[in-house]
Amino acid sequence: MLPEQNDPLNSQFYSSNLSKKLQVVTISLLICSVVLNVMLANKTRRLGALLLTFKAKVLAVKAEQSLVPGALLPPIEARDLDGHPKLVEYNSGDLPTVLYVFTPPCSWCAKNVSNLKTLAEKTKGRYRVIGPYLLIISENI
Repeated sequence: MLPEQNDPLNSQFYSSNLSKKLQVVTISLLICSVVLNVMLANKTRRLGALLLTFKAKVLAVKAEQSLVPGALLPPIEARDLDGHPKLVEYNSGDLPTVLYVFTPPCSWCAKNVSNLKTLAEKTKGRYRVIGPYLLIISENI
């Protein structure tokens, strides 16, 4: 064995030196953690403000696009079940029109078909019930 290995003062020096290095590393990691947390908090706050602004804009657009009772709508150019062109007008006749729009991926639309048929039967002569089915056609551009 080397004499330095048996020297208690020398081993205390290495132990003390190692302990100081661990403290420096630990404190450095804590400082990095605090800095990163402050940065993330600032980013989260900015994103939260941006999200609130976005929600406000979406609500404003929805308010602009929402219909009020009695509003007149332009006619819809569509095709009937046989594929023939059909113009759906809301102001034709004296009956108010109920429009229930179906779309292919909508599971609730499929579940409500019988309800819509019942509604049309029960309100016949008082309301005109129309259930257009929207096809979403994807074009590869």
